[in-house]
Amino acid sequence: MLLAPIVLASAVLAPQRQDLREVARTRSNAELIDWLRDDEVRWNASAAGAELVQRLELREHQAELSRLFELRLDDRDLQVRKVAIGVLQRLIRASASLLRNYTTCTYPEWIPGTSTQREAVLFLLRCRPVAGAVLDRVLRQELDRCAPGQGWIYAYLLAAAGPSAPSEEIAPLLITHLRHNGVHDDALMCLNALYRLGPAIRLHARAALERSQDPQQRRALQLLLLELAGPAPSEAETQRRGALTRLTWKCLNPIRSWRFGRDSH
Repeated sequence: MLLAPIVLASAVLAPQRQDLREVARTRSNAELIDWLRDDEVRWNASAAGAELVQRLELREHQAELSRLFELRLDDRDLQVRKVAIGVLQRLIRASASLLRNYTTCTYPEWIPGTSTQREAVLFLLRCRPVAGAVLDRVLRQELDRCAPGQGWIYAYLLAAAGPSAPSEEIAPLLITHLRHNGVHDDALMCLNALYRLGPAIRLHARAALERSQDPQQRRALQLLLLELAGPAPSEAETQRRGALTRLTWKCLNPIRSWRFGRDSH
């Protein structure tokens, strides 16, 4: 069946669906994954997903499910591929195969629910230590072909590599998103990313500051240049810098005290 986001409904399940849930408990992990296909059987994917939710929480199933879903990353069925990516993302299993397939599905399925952009970014940050080279190739490809307005996400992820990132390519894009534009958290993320790129981007920052008419962008660039020159030498200077660029209530200094998610770094 066509898989809707797998969420356990609070209403009483229809008899056929309830029966499938009972049968699903007796099936192997491999069989349940087969049930996830987009086929003509009603409710089988939902029943399999509900059972897999519970098994994914059990350590004794995680290694096998990881192996089985790795094998399904190239499955001919798009629905199975989407779930495979979502599950491996949830288990934080990074591999070259996963990263190559990651962007073939706009919304990888979580079990339960649908992957959000935030969770995808967190996953890609966490997997950098084990798959950085492949990840960077994928991100640069996506940066080149993504829709207008989405490139800054890929630039942010590339900047996580630090000074080795392609700063000449991504710094201008990151600087653009320091402006007040209504995009949630993009200025915080891009300011943090620019700092990671290091002193090499100072020329870009100074040039942008000279021509900027956006108050938020100007304050962000001023803070960035101060921090690139060195950390605040005193608590008083720390407070002064914080007052200069308090982009949001979330933090005093976006460079020093803000992170995209509590476990992203």
